[in-house]
Amino acid sequence: MDSDVSSMESSSPRAMLTEELTGTGDFDDMHFTEDVQALYTSCCSESLTGNSVKLRATTHELDPEFRHSEAQQLIGDGDVQPSSSSSQMNLRPEENRLPFQTGNPALMFILSIALVFRIMLLVFSVWQDETRWPDGQLRFTDVDYDVFTDAAKALVSGEDVYHARPTYRYSPLIAALLAPGHWLFSSSTNNDGCHTLAKVWGKSVFIISDLLCAWLQYQIITVEYKIHNSALDSSTTSDPNRVALHLIAFGWLFNPITAVVSVRGNAEAVLGMCVLGCLWLMLTRRLFTAGLLFGLCVHLKLYPVIYAPAVYLWLTSQSGQPLRPQSFRAHLSTLLPSKAHFRFGLATLFSLGSLTTASYVWFGGWRFLQQAYLYHLTRLDIKHNFAPHFYPLYLLSGLRWQVDQLFAMTDDIGSWTLFQSGLMGKLFDRLRTSMIGFAIGDTSKSAGLSEWLRSQAILNARLLERLFSTFALLPSLVLILAFAWKLHRQLSLCWFAITYAFVTFNKVCTSQYFLWSLVLLPPALANLRLPAKKNVCVAVSENLFVWYGAQLLWLAAAYALELRTPSSTWMARYGWLLVWSASGLFFICNVWLLRRLLRWRKTNAYSSAESTSDTITLSGDTVEDKKTQ
Repeated sequence: MDSDVSSMESSSPRAMLTEELTGTGDFDDMHFTEDVQALYTSCCSESLTGNSVKLRATTHELDPEFRHSEAQQLIGDGDVQPSSSSSQMNLRPEENRLPFQTGNPALMFILSIALVFRIMLLVFSVWQDETRWPDGQLRFTDVDYDVFTDAAKALVSGEDVYHARPTYRYSPLIAALLAPGHWLFSSSTNNDGCHTLAKVWGKSVFIISDLLCAWLQYQIITVEYKIHNSALDSSTTSDPNRVALHLIAFGWLFNPITAVVSVRGNAEAVLGMCVLGCLWLMLTRRLFTAGLLFGLCVHLKLYPVIYAPAVYLWLTSQSGQPLRPQSFRAHLSTLLPSKAHFRFGLATLFSLGSLTTASYVWFGGWRFLQQAYLYHLTRLDIKHNFAPHFYPLYLLSGLRWQVDQLFAMTDDIGSWTLFQSGLMGKLFDRLRTSMIGFAIGDTSKSAGLSEWLRSQAILNARLLERLFSTFALLPSLVLILAFAWKLHRQLSLCWFAITYAFVTFNKVCTSQYFLWSLVLLPPALANLRLPAKKNVCVAVSENLFVWYGAQLLWLAAAYALELRTPSSTWMARYGWLLVWSASGLFFICNVWLLRRLLRWRKTNAYSSAESTSDTITLSGDTVEDKKTQ
C-alpha cells in the first residue's frame, strides 16, 4: 500500500514539476519533451495543493535564474516530495496527449484540395500561354519566369547564368531548382525553346513550396499555442486545430494572390518556405539548424536580414534575463551575447558565407555580387509603383537628365556643383540680397535667389537623388528596431509587423513584395484577439475592403495613365499626380491596417516589462516567481 501511495505521489504533477526543475537541462540544448509541455499545461490549469501561489500564463519568458530552494518553497511543504529519478516521470495517457497531431486528416484534406486547385491553374496557364486569349497578347506566366528559365538553360549548357541573361538578378540556387527540368528534356528544348514539361517542372517546384508554406504555418501556429497557452487565459480557444486550419486556408492556401503568384512562376514561395522553416526551427529550439536556414534566406534575398534584431532580442529573452533592468550597467549586460546567440550566429555566418563564396567562385565573381546583391541596394524605380516615393524620384530623374544635357554642351559646368569653392558664402550673399530686396520691395532680388537655388538643384540632381533615397530608409530602420523591441516575445507577429512595415515604407513596392508579409500572416493572426464587441466577419471584411479597395483605386489610376494616355501635357501631368495620390492613399491604408492589427494583439498571455502580475516562467529545468514593475 505504501508503495502504491509513493508511486502515485511521484507521478503527480507537483512532484514531476519539482523533478524537472531540479534537473540538469540547459536552454542551449533546446530539448523540451512533450511530457514536460503536457505537464506544464496541466499544472497551469489547477492550483497547487497547499499553496497560495498560482501559475500564471507566461511560458514564453524562459528564465533559468531560479534556485532550487525557491522551487521547493513554490511547491510547498506538503507531503509530496520530488522524485529522485527522472525515469519515473511518466504521465497518464490523458495527460500525455497533446492537442495537436502531426498527421491531421483535416490538414491533409485542405492541402489536397489546394493542390488540385493549383493544378487546375497550372493547366490553364499552359493553355493561356499557347492561345493568348482574347487579344493574342495576354500571357498568364510572369515575365520573371522567363528570366529563371533562361538562367536554368544556361546553367545546364555550362554557360555563365549572369552573362547569358543580364537581367537575372537572383541567387544561382533559383536557376539550379529549375535546371533538372531542362536537363531531363534537353533533347526537346534545343531548337524549339523551352518544352512545356520543362516549364511545368519549375512551376511545380514553386507550387510544392507554396503548399509547404501552408504546412509550416500550421506547425508554427500549433507550436506557439503550446508555448503560450494557459488555462487561465480566457482568450485561448478551445479548439486551436480548427483555428489554425481556418487561418492557413483563408490566409494562404485559398488566397487568390498567393495561389496565382506561384502558378505564374514567381519564386517568392521558395523564399517564404525558408523563412517559415527558420521561424519554426527557432520556436522548437533547434537554433543551429535555424541559423543555417537563416543564412540560406539571406543568401536567396537580402531582405530577411531585417529579422536579425528581433532574433537577437528573442534569444536574449529566452536566456531569462530581463530586458529592462534598473541600472544602466545591468541594462548593457543583458544585451551581451550568450551561448545561444553564438550558436545561431555562427551557423548563419557559416551557411551564408559558404553559399556566397561558392557562388562567387563558380558564377562570375564580382558580376555575381553586383547582380544578386549590390543591384538591389542601389535600385531606383522611377516608374509608377505602390510606393509614393516613385514620383519624387521620377522628378529628380528629370533634373538629372537636364544635367546630362548641360554636361554634353559644356565642359565647365562641373565647377557649378554643390561642392563648389565658396558656395556657402555665395548662398549667404544671395540670402542677404533677397532680404534687402524684400525690405525695400524689390521682388527681382528675391527672384534671383529662387533661380539660383533651382539651378543648384538641377546641377546637383544626382546628389539630391541619393540623399532622398538615404532618408527614405530611416523610417524603415526605426520601425524595424521598434517592433523588434516591442514584439520580439511574439516572434511570428514580430516578423510579420517588421516585414509589413518594411514593404510599406520601402521606396519600391510591387505586388511581388506583398508575398513577403502574406506568408507570415496566418501565424501572426493567431497572436491576435478581437475586442469583445467586434465581430470576426465584420473585422475581416473591413480590413479586406480597405486593403483591396486602395489597390483597386491605384490600379484604375495606373490603367488610365498607361493604356488611356491623356492627349494633352496638362492632362498627362495630372495623370501622374493621380497615380501618386493613389500611392499615398495606399500607404496611409497600410499604416492604418498595421496599427489596427497591433492593437488587437494578445497581451495578457505574454509577460512584459509593463506587466504587474506574479509570473512563473519555464526554461527547461528552471522556474522563476517574480514581480515586474
